Amino acid sequence: MFTKVAIVAAGGALGSLFRFFLEKISIHKLGIAFPYGTVMVNLLGCFLAGFLAASIKDSILFHPLFKLFLFIGILGGFTTYSGFALESWTLVRDGELLKALLLVAVHIFGCFAALFGGIWLSRLT
Repeated sequence: MFTKVAIVAAGGALGSLFRFFLEKISIHKLGIAFPYGTVMVNLLGCFLAGFLAASIKDSILFHPLFKLFLFIGILGGFTTYSGFALESWTLVRDGELLKALLLVAVHIFGCFAALFGGIWLSRLT
């Protein structure tokens, strides 16, 4: 178990660093008028999740610990949006359209509600 935790932590650190640097580059090149860095991170993360999932899903060339390092570690540290998109696509692919729509709705509306709830609660203190 410790090995898996260490692998995810190492990948997460790399993914977070990649995100940090991409955000800094986008601010330097494009400014702060729009969250370009966040959009780029989420789009790139989703593209990589899709490409890598389709490319190495059943491959015996990639050890399960490497997949853990890559998907949960690096991509999870880079953007959790890629995990959300991949899980939604998996439900659609498996014919679970209602579950996929529920997942999307909960993420979008639930996350905004949680955000506003956190803001509201912080103002009470």
